[in-house]
Order: sequence, then structure tokens, then C-alpha cells
Amino acid sequence: MHLQSGKILDGGERFLTEFIYKNRTQGGIRLRLAQRMPLPRSILLYDDQQGALLAANVIWQNGVDAGCRMKGRWPHNEKLLLRMGGPYYAVQ
Repeated sequence: MHLQSGKILDGGERFLTEFIYKNRTQGGIRLRLAQRMPLPRSILLYDDQQGALLAANVIWQNGVDAGCRMKGRWPHNEKLLLRMGGPYYAVQ
């Protein structure tokens, strides 16, 4: 079994933390954060496998677990996608 992972960014496209998918449905997603930190209401999710950016709203958070409602794909930003897919994604 392969754990699906990704990265969380804020609305200003700044890296916040990494995550793994706990559960995924049509319109929602449950995440396990790499570290305990409060998330802003609106976030971006970078999917490591798909190399895609998705916009989401945080609906609830309890420690390192969070539930989000998906809003759709984030407008294409080639420079940001390259940064997130590279080894130094936390450096802007």
C-alpha cells in the first residue's frame, strides 16, 4: 500500500506543512498533518502523485487531523508547480 502525500500552502502560496491523505471522497478530504499547527480557513493542497494544486476550505481541525471541502483546481502556476515538485519546495 502506498501512502498518498502532499504539501499544504496558504492562500499566498507559502508552504505550511506536509500531509498524508487519510480519506478522500467526491467533495471532501481528511488529512493527517506532518506537524501540529493551526491551518487557515482557505488552503492549497499540492498532490505529490498528481503534481496538481487544489484549493480547499478547512472545515474542522483536531490536532494533526483536518477535514477539508474541495473547491477545485488552483489556476495553473508553472513556477509554483516546479517548486513544489522539487527538493527545496519550502524555500521561496
